[in-house]
Amino acid sequence: QIGRRAVRESPERVEPHYWYANALGRLSEIHSTPTYLDHMVEMGTKALEIDASYDFGGPHRFLGLIYLETENQPVYAVGSFDEALEHLERACEIAPDYPPNHLAFARALIEDDRYKEAHERLIKVLELPAPAGEEVDRAEWIAAAKRLLQEIAG
Repeated sequence: QIGRRAVRESPERVEPHYWYANALGRLSEIHSTPTYLDHMVEMGTKALEIDASYDFGGPHRFLGLIYLETENQPVYAVGSFDEALEHLERACEIAPDYPPNHLAFARALIEDDRYKEAHERLIKVLELPAPAGEEVDRAEWIAAAKRLLQEIAG
């Protein structure tokens, strides 16, 4: 309700669209359902149109991950694998010092059997510092990057 209200009251701002889309994503994870998928894509796309650079390329990262995670789901795929790659690469271009962009792009590169490029992205995740205020999250990024590095090494 808060997200809908924020979008209604400030339709020209990126924040309500972006965070509403993210909140719907969390609801989808909690309920293990694609019910909100179309609305997530709609809000993510609107955020992208307003400000693609918001939250370190967040709208590109958000849409890229949705497309990546649904592309093999025949009932509710909302985008293509190529679109996922494009969005995730664009997020890295917009915010090259933001580790989650490289982590997300590496996941897509692994799906595409581009292990050398994925390895390079994962090393960046390990080397880049966390932005101010995200130091706690960095431990999760590092752990995920290490898991993926082991996966592609094996």
